[in-house]
Amino acid sequence: MSDYQVLRQKYPRFIYQSSRWQIKAGHLSAQWHFLTQAAQGEELEFRPSLSLALPLQNQHQLDTQVITNLVFQIGLVEMLSYWKATASPTMIIKAGQLTQKQQKFWQELLIQGMGEYFYLNQIPFWQKSFVNFKLEPTETNQSTSIQAEKPSSSLTLAQLEQKIGKISRLKSTPTGNNQLLGNHQYLIPLGGGKDSIVTLLLLQRFLKRKPQDLVTMAINPTTAVRQTAKTAEVPLIEVNRQLDPQLLKLNQRGFLNGHTPFSALIAFTSTLVAYLHGVDRIALSNESSANEPTLMWHNHAINHQYSKSFDFETKFRHYLQSILAPSSDANAKDKQSTKSIAYFSFLRPLYELQIAWLFTQIAKKYWPIFRSCNVGQKEGIWCGHCPKCLFAFTMIFPFIGETAARSIFATNLFDESSLLPLAYQLVGAKIDQKQNLKPFECVGTKLESLVAFWLADQWYKKRGRQRPFILKQFEEKIFHQYPKLDLAAEKIFHQFNQHHHLPPKLATLLRQQISTMTLTTRPTKPIKIKQSQLDTQKADSFEIIFGLGREGLSSFDFLQQRQTKTTGLSSIILVDDQPINQLSPEWQRIIKENQLKLWSSDELRRRLSSIISQDPDQAKRFRFIKAPGIPQSHSLIEWAQKQKVAITSNTNLFFAAARKTPSANRPLIIGVTGTKGKSTTAALIAHILKQADLPVALGGNLGTPPLDLLKHLFKQTNTSSKKKVVNHNQTRQQIYVLELSSHQLADIKFSPDIAIWLNIYPEHLDYYQSYQAYVKAKAHIFRYQTKDDWLIYFAQDKMIKHWAETARARQKVLTPAQVQKIDLQQTKLWGSHNKFNLAAAIAAAKLVGISEKTAFEASKTFSPLPHRLEKVAVIDGVTYINDSLATNPGATIAALKSFAKQPVILITGGYDRGLSYRQLAETIIRQTNLKAVILLPETGHKILKQLKQLKPLQSTTRKDFLLKIVPDLQAAVVLAQQISQANDVILLSPASASFNQFKDYRERGQRFKQLIGH
Repeated sequence: MSDYQVLRQKYPRFIYQSSRWQIKAGHLSAQWHFLTQAAQGEELEFRPSLSLALPLQNQHQLDTQVITNLVFQIGLVEMLSYWKATASPTMIIKAGQLTQKQQKFWQELLIQGMGEYFYLNQIPFWQKSFVNFKLEPTETNQSTSIQAEKPSSSLTLAQLEQKIGKISRLKSTPTGNNQLLGNHQYLIPLGGGKDSIVTLLLLQRFLKRKPQDLVTMAINPTTAVRQTAKTAEVPLIEVNRQLDPQLLKLNQRGFLNGHTPFSALIAFTSTLVAYLHGVDRIALSNESSANEPTLMWHNHAINHQYSKSFDFETKFRHYLQSILAPSSDANAKDKQSTKSIAYFSFLRPLYELQIAWLFTQIAKKYWPIFRSCNVGQKEGIWCGHCPKCLFAFTMIFPFIGETAARSIFATNLFDESSLLPLAYQLVGAKIDQKQNLKPFECVGTKLESLVAFWLADQWYKKRGRQRPFILKQFEEKIFHQYPKLDLAAEKIFHQFNQHHHLPPKLATLLRQQISTMTLTTRPTKPIKIKQSQLDTQKADSFEIIFGLGREGLSSFDFLQQRQTKTTGLSSIILVDDQPINQLSPEWQRIIKENQLKLWSSDELRRRLSSIISQDPDQAKRFRFIKAPGIPQSHSLIEWAQKQKVAITSNTNLFFAAARKTPSANRPLIIGVTGTKGKSTTAALIAHILKQADLPVALGGNLGTPPLDLLKHLFKQTNTSSKKKVVNHNQTRQQIYVLELSSHQLADIKFSPDIAIWLNIYPEHLDYYQSYQAYVKAKAHIFRYQTKDDWLIYFAQDKMIKHWAETARARQKVLTPAQVQKIDLQQTKLWGSHNKFNLAAAIAAAKLVGISEKTAFEASKTFSPLPHRLEKVAVIDGVTYINDSLATNPGATIAALKSFAKQPVILITGGYDRGLSYRQLAETIIRQTNLKAVILLPETGHKILKQLKQLKPLQSTTRKDFLLKIVPDLQAAVVLAQQISQANDVILLSPASASFNQFKDYRERGQRFKQLIGH
């Protein structure tokens, strides 16, 4: 028996118990009560709620009967979110009355609007009497209350805002309360994406003489929604919707979950808002593309966007006629009219591709604002890894080009190989005999997505530019299957679907707006930033800082100190593909105060190409200082290499400056690399040297950019301290310990005096073309060493040993016996892998002149770094370990081995960078002390797949430990706490990067701490 059948039998009755609302202190608040009754008496209760601010002057005109009915109807949409947990066969409505026609509407909405939920849970919804409605209304199950307040004539705007919440000011209208909060002709629900922005701007253009006739609304508005309303200078009505937290707990317990028709909730809620604010028309932003089903299942169309479709819009308009009940007192003059409110989608005649073109033409100042990524909506970002991000990028790219698209999305998504499967899904392509299903997301039709990819490919072709990865794949496997894509594009461009409910004047306006759309449309210029232009006559040479992050800022400070009074900052060129508003506040300040221009990579390449093509010797005047996060394969770097333009880095500049120091003061540099453990080892070395009272500075990938460490060198050169550090038979004062990432080593031209290579695992395969390329970058740590230098590594690492055969430096090879003799119990370090880290640190200290005993004693006072097997807390006997830095499977395997004697609840999974999780799955199977494995998207699904492929899974996981996929870290922690007992270890060790849900591993680790109250 399937899960849904078990739940339907156990919970046969779902009850809409009551619907209540009140108006008080300028707010309307509503609450609903739902019950799920089990066959044996168990009850599940849910109490969701909603609230919104009101225009105070309208409260005395409101008809309680109308509001009561609307609140009840909204509850009917809300109940679907709770009914879905059990799919109970009987729905009992006690909160209000429904006619037979209304019951039919709700039954159709349930079946059509929940199609994705039925499909993903494999529920045969077409069976006869799948859901039965029973009406048992009671008057006591509806409650109303109005405590009206009339605004005082002396009420200030600040006082008004304090009462009903902050509202956007309209610069184009008077500031009187009636003008600001009075009746509006159009209500526009905002979603934060391009579609609702286009509706808003076109209606503003249509109503240019009456801008006060527009008001917007949003349910739980995001940052993008608020910024849109603020930029457009229109009022925003914020509807606060609160889900009952019991629903999340049920999901974690294994109850059913899935998509519900959220746009239907918008439809009913916007009707309530329109009535309360006296608005005549609700203008949605749903398009023709929403009509296309996502897939066919047992001859039934499953449409993720059903409640955005024309079919739903038509049915809702008919239903709207019966929602607004006649006034309870038709003769009362102070009652607001209950005439029907017009409901239509302004963009219904158009395809998504047409809307994207309009957006690029009329909404340039909204490019940095709009967001339609479900994954990153709370953080106000484009996650760059989901179907919505790729779809939005693909839609607008043909009309704005690479530079502007990259500035909006922070990268060229066509270059992301991991997105290729999503690209195939968007167009429904059949690859290798496999039919790719359209994503369950609000995306356009398969044909227009294909046309958009083709248009993007044409953009590169017309400019003679190399195509990015995804377009190359489409060129090879997809486009040849569709020989007339140019005709398909023209057809889409001139489409104006006649199935719509627009008022005639608005339909004419919209048709006029798209009449000039053709295939010859030129790409719009990138976002303009008013700054100075590059002038090759101002300086003899130019330093180009490419990548304005932490290291870029360090490089800028270094260069700024060395500028002459003649050139000032004119010889520094700043390049980044992010728009200026996405840079750090410090960079924004520097650019503004110094009136510097921010160049995009494409823009600068075109300018330099023009200069160098006229005189190739001009290439010698430029030098790139590349940030480590920018790969060598970047188009600008590849171009610079071909033109023989010099390329360096912050790390290279540091080494060069340190090596130029007179031999009497020349510093000793210790460099540490490895896939894992390099931060801890570098910090350990610095700690040991500091305890020995030696002048040491720690930096590199660990935090402080290398160039920022030079101040220690200058300080020590002038100090009176005569303490000497002996190494290589030379006398030196300052010691630098650097953690060196593969990105910092990839283009290095120097090597440290003492190089430590800890280990090597597959990592950063989204950055390097192959694992071998990653290993080669790591090997640069000893490439430039001499016979006087030292290389430290471990004997059992065959890969490193193979590469070390080419080293010129002396070698210190650490054996298993040397590692195993280290007693970590005398230190604060966890895990057997830290024996390797400490062994390497002690070996480096010995080369500096510190005895092994002294080094080990110093290590006893070393505190582990955050997010690296960090013991966060012990609560009720449960130990919480934060190992967020475990961004690959090898690190998580090491973490599991660190807790082999205690019951462990493992939380793992995250951003997918193409790594293999086979070895981790094997370790999980063999780890007999595992109590539970809680998996996070995206790699959680890969780990689960690997586990299912292992034969021991059948006999091991089902009997010995819980295996569960959850949506996010909060759900994982809640589940872990529910099943934990004293002496358990809750271990966050993701084996993956964090970028699908967090900024970086630090933010993920901090979130873990917050969730457990630390």
